[in-house]
This record gives sequence, C-alpha cells and structure tokens, in this order.
Amino acid sequence: MKKYVTEKFCDVMSYLTVALGVILIALVVMNYPKITSLLDRTLFNQNKAVSSSIIVDDNTEWKNLDESERVLKAIEMGGITDYLNSREIELYNETVRFMNSVKGKSDYEVCLAAHDWICDNVTYDDDAAKEDNDLSYVYDSTSSYGGVVEGYTICGGYAESYQLLTKCCGIETYYVVGKVPEGGYHAWNISRINDQYYAIDCTYDDNGTDRYKYFMVSDEFMKNVGREWSYEEFPACTDKQYEFARYTEFSSQNEVFDYVVGSLNNAGTAFVKTDFEIDCFDDICESVDAGFAYSKTNMDGFNYYAIKL
Repeated sequence: MKKYVTEKFCDVMSYLTVALGVILIALVVMNYPKITSLLDRTLFNQNKAVSSSIIVDDNTEWKNLDESERVLKAIEMGGITDYLNSREIELYNETVRFMNSVKGKSDYEVCLAAHDWICDNVTYDDDAAKEDNDLSYVYDSTSSYGGVVEGYTICGGYAESYQLLTKCCGIETYYVVGKVPEGGYHAWNISRINDQYYAIDCTYDDNGTDRYKYFMVSDEFMKNVGREWSYEEFPACTDKQYEFARYTEFSSQNEVFDYVVGSLNNAGTAFVKTDFEIDCFDDICESVDAGFAYSKTNMDGFNYYAIKL
C-alpha cells in the first residue's frame, strides 16, 4: 500500500511539474512576443543562424547604425528584418537581389558588377547638388537608398551604394571623401581585391567619356588627376594592373586615325595610348560625320585618350 501511494504521489508531482511548465511558457510568450518570433525561426528556419543577442527590447545593437549598416546587419544575421523600417526593407530587398545576381563570381567580378549596375541604373541628381535644397531631399540623394532604390543621387550616394553592394558580398570596401581639382568635396571608394587595394569612382565613370577610367586604379593615378584626401587614413592603393587595360597603343597618327574611325563606327568608343599628341581629330570628325567628345590623361609619359560619340 505504501508503495502504491508513493507511486501515485510521484505521478501527481510529474503532472503538476508539466502543467506548471506549460503555464510558465504561456506567460513568457504572452509577455515577450519577440521570443515567439525567435522560436518560430528556430522551428521553421533551421537553415538560418539566429543570434539571440539581437532579440532585445532596447535594440542596442541596431539603434546606432545608419541605413546601410542596418541593411548589412540584417543580411549578416541571416535575413532578420525585424528592426528595419519600410524604407530600409526596400533597400534590403534590392541589395539581396544584387547579391543573388553575383553568386559564384570572384571579388573582382563582384566589384565590376556593382560598378556597372550603378552606372546603368543611377543618374546624377543635379538638383540635389544645389545649395538651396532642403536637407531631407539632399540626404536621400547622398545615401545608398537614393542610389540603389530611387536611382538618383550625387557622389556621396554613388559611393555609399557601391560600398553597400560590395560589402554585402563580403568585400572590404571604404568610403573616401576628398577634394577634386574642379573644386569642392567628392566621395569615392577603395576596395580590396586579392590582397591589393584599388580606388573606384562610379560617379566620374558614369559621367565621363571612359566608363572604366576610374575603376580599379592606384593612389598615384588619383593624385595625378588632382585628387586630395587623407591618405594615411586608408589602405594604400599601389597596384596598377587594371589601369588603362582597355587602351591600345599606337606609334603613328595614321594608325590612330584608322583605329579611331573604325572603333567609333563600330562601337561608338575608342581608347588610345600614345607617346605623342593626337593631331588628327578634325580628320576623324569629318570621316565619321559626327561630333564626339574625348578626354586625355597623361601617366608615366603616355597619353591616354578616351573618345566617345
């Protein structure tokens, strides 16, 4: 009889323990809905690594981040968008779409894709560059949201958009602010590719005669075209392997004339490297029967001409 009572007592205690546990879980879920969200992700999204450190009421890990940093953190945490506002979710979605488009590509190819995506989809916002604009409008046009989502921005937005699109793919990228010879401040980027650092300026490439003139260039190149920045604050860009890679070297005016006329007629652009000044532009213009623009850069004793109809 004693044994029977003892067994029944244990059974009752077991039931009470289970019941008490259920009640406690219900109370926790009712008072802390974010835990429910965490449990849902754990049960139904086993492939995503969820850090419980960000599931906190005061949101300490998120509240001091800027727009791009919040999007990057959401991606880093496996797609958690709980703390993104509607605007940031738009930016997040476009960023993830770009990430998916470059899966399996090398770091160089990702940087090239980000550069080309920006040049294809972003337009320089001349209105935002005016000093009499209100601050909210100017902010949009200097942010990654202005570039990636709205498609209108100025140099700051170009640089922030490029930084977001490359960093989300794991590429070390910096946002640089300096001065240009035309006057005023300007923003561009530095990215790390295969243990080397290179400067990239999507703004100038999107608005010049050579779309890749400022893609993967050295500090020496940037200084040569008149850029000034706090060199000591950023990694040094010393490698020149990608500079002027599309330019063909010629040794005579006749060779230049034949190449440029053929290239403009076929592709609308021509890239020429010479150790002399080209003096046949009038003849080229007459031959192609169209006007064109060109830019010239002098580096290491050579002239690099980018010519575009």
